[in-house]
Amino acid sequence: MAKASFRRIVQDLAEAGSRGALGDEPLALVAKHEARLEGLTAHARPLRVVTSKELLSMDLPPRELILSPILRKKDLAMFHAWRGTGKTWLGLGIAAAVAAGGKFLAWQAPKPAGVLFVDGEMPVEAIQERLTIILESCDLEPDDRLKIVTPDLLEHGVPNL
Repeated sequence: MAKASFRRIVQDLAEAGSRGALGDEPLALVAKHEARLEGLTAHARPLRVVTSKELLSMDLPPRELILSPILRKKDLAMFHAWRGTGKTWLGLGIAAAVAAGGKFLAWQAPKPAGVLFVDGEMPVEAIQERLTIILESCDLEPDDRLKIVTPDLLEHGVPNL
């Protein structure tokens, strides 16, 4: 993305130069792209490299549990199974427990946290039905921290992720 933005800026300036634009046009183009340039250069920070010795000597805080004992902040988790085996049930149960700071199966969320549940195939009525059953059976309350994206509620369909 950054390279494409730089190319566009350079292309605009080159086109102004090829038109023989003297005076204020190149300055206006730079001003037009100034915010974009600042954003690009802000992200162009040098890479920090540490040795294994430095890494091991760092005093790092433990990562906070989101769902004990299986999920911590910054974790990446995935579950896989054949269709119809309960992946959506599991995902909704975990999402509801984390959002409410509650319990699902043998897992406990120590405190409420924001959750975005993205579904790509289930009818919205099925999501609603399942979430209702999960909340009731786990004695959890609906919570604004649990946000849900489902294709049936998207005006223009599922975006290209």
